[in-house]
Amino acid sequence: IVLAGDHCQLPPTIKSHIAAKKLGKTMFERLLLDLYAPCPNMISRMLKVQYRMNANIADWASQAMYEGALSTHSTVADQTLKQLLLQEESSVENTTNSIEDVDIKELMETVLLFVDTAGCAMYEGTNKGSGSRYNEGEAEVLC
Repeated sequence: IVLAGDHCQLPPTIKSHIAAKKLGKTMFERLLLDLYAPCPNMISRMLKVQYRMNANIADWASQAMYEGALSTHSTVADQTLKQLLLQEESSVENTTNSIEDVDIKELMETVLLFVDTAGCAMYEGTNKGSGSRYNEGEAEVLC
């Protein structure tokens, strides 16, 4: 049997606190961290090259989740939003020429941006049903 997945990705969404005790761990976590904890390399292999995102974003994920072992393929390493839009039918020239805000044009070339909202009265809320968190102030900044 071959299982493909990533135990470092998002965990399952479970609304019941009772069910979460048993179902909160993915099958991969159970296999790698519980059952085969003494020898995880014996049963698992990491795919070390990613093909989905710019290297700056992937490097952050690589350091945070994979001890720096994840690398980015050259075909996407320098990809920006502007380049992705160029691949679409409508050209980025038409899109950016209609946008007068210089900041938007610059953001199309920006790959990774952290915005510190501390002290800005943007408070986090919690969904009572699921326990998931949200921040309407931060969402407003993005719109």
